[in-house]
Amino acid sequence: MSDLTREQVKQHLDELSLWLTYPALDALHALDEADASLRAKLEAAQARVAKLEARLEIDCEYNMANERLEIDPSMRDAVIDGIACRDATISGLDHRVADLQQQLATAQNELCTAKDQIPPDLDGDSLSVALIKLKDQRRELQQALYMLTRKYDAEKAVAEAHEEVLTRERDRYRDLLEGRGR
Repeated sequence: MSDLTREQVKQHLDELSLWLTYPALDALHALDEADASLRAKLEAAQARVAKLEARLEIDCEYNMANERLEIDPSMRDAVIDGIACRDATISGLDHRVADLQQQLATAQNELCTAKDQIPPDLDGDSLSVALIKLKDQRRELQQALYMLTRKYDAEKAVAEAHEEVLTRERDRYRDLLEGRGR
């Protein structure tokens, strides 16, 4: 029912009350209640969409003077959101973790190979020397793994620190392409 039709019905309700039966009046009231309920649900859904767009950081952008500029709702689908930037960062870090895991597997393989090269018929003193050397190699591998882990953590911290700068530069580049240069 449109608002105009509802108003017309309400204006003429007294005149029509003689012709309308109670079930018809009840149905009219039920329609009004359903319309009000649907309007309230629509407003709630629209408010939720606006809140989610703000969380995705696609409702506004900032110019070089750090002034907030609203993005027209019809243009928001074209904006790269903060979630996409985070996903790209995570993907890059996942690749780095895979590389580090491969390096660890290679180092562990080398350690196993070194253990396999110890001849079983060596006397106790020679075996002790070989075990000491293996322990030294293991310590070196652990230190190398520790350094790789620290390097990974440092690269991850840098990526996280630069994510905001990259997002800002992406927005500036997009603005230049769209002719809204800053």
